[in-house]
Amino acid sequence: MKLGIGIIGCGRVATEMHLPVLLGLSSARVVALADMDEQRLRQVADRFGVEQRYPDYRQLIDDEAVELVAICVPVSQRTSMVQRAFSSGKHVFVEKPLGLSVTELESIVENAQSAAGGIAVGHNLRCHRLVEKAVPILRNEDLGRLDVVQSVWTTDLGLNVDLPEWRGRRDSGGGVVFEIGIHHFDLVQHLLADKVVEVWGRRRSGSEDASAVVMSATTERGVLLTSVFSQETLPRNEFDFTGQEARLNLNLYRFDGLSLTAVGAGVHGIGSRARSAVATLKSLPTAMRLARTGGDFLGSYRRQWQRLLPALRNGTAVPCSVRDAANAALVAIAVEESIDSGRPVAVGHL
Repeated sequence: MKLGIGIIGCGRVATEMHLPVLLGLSSARVVALADMDEQRLRQVADRFGVEQRYPDYRQLIDDEAVELVAICVPVSQRTSMVQRAFSSGKHVFVEKPLGLSVTELESIVENAQSAAGGIAVGHNLRCHRLVEKAVPILRNEDLGRLDVVQSVWTTDLGLNVDLPEWRGRRDSGGGVVFEIGIHHFDLVQHLLADKVVEVWGRRRSGSEDASAVVMSATTERGVLLTSVFSQETLPRNEFDFTGQEARLNLNLYRFDGLSLTAVGAGVHGIGSRARSAVATLKSLPTAMRLARTGGDFLGSYRRQWQRLLPALRNGTAVPCSVRDAANAALVAIAVEESIDSGRPVAVGHL
């Protein structure tokens, strides 16, 4: 039986990611959309064949056909939506970031505990094909003692004049730290089963409130983390996990973007290059299959919903819980505080 889903917000993430995926799943049915912009609501509903349309999100939450409420509006607009959805008794999906302040996060986590339905947060990269392959490598300590993690996520989205203004503003969308950096904060804590406990951030101001940010951090187990984020340059989304016995490189924009190199294997000689070329050739059938289904990034949304829907039905663990999402947001809040103060900042956890 298909689960009836209602989506609040008809912006980019709903129209380019969630709706194309959900319409292809046999276990889900999008029964309603809501958006304050009635013209956009009509255009998106017509495009995806959704009959029920609401200019008021409360009407969607109250619709009996909606069994799961998906909230995909800017974070600054969603507090009342989240609380009303929690109290509706229905399942709730909230896009990341979960919140922009400690008070807001504490309130959401507390209210989620008494909600009758299941609740999940949209940190889709946890379900990226290569991230899922990296989990056992890192959890089994195949790298030996892990010393350093380096991560970079840069995009050209900030150069796109069609992006909504709220996306780049710290007070409405969180800027680069909350828009893309928070994904890496979540992934590091998820992949390592560790917590970031201190951060130090620096910003270069541009056309956005924070167009580029560099961060250094320390985890509870003593792993050092450095990250670079920008929304105004060429796309790159990559991790390097450096251990005493091996290094794991994770490139989320390449179909063959997972490589494990043992210490002493030699990474610059012709033999290494030949092995890399052979591995790429072997991966070509996978690359062709992924190209037909939208690639790994869209695939991470598909895998997220494929795991999420049965988890909500059965009351089992969702891909990303409210508490995990709150802890990722707390790292982002600490980074912003460090940027403003010029000092290292301790990270709290819920």
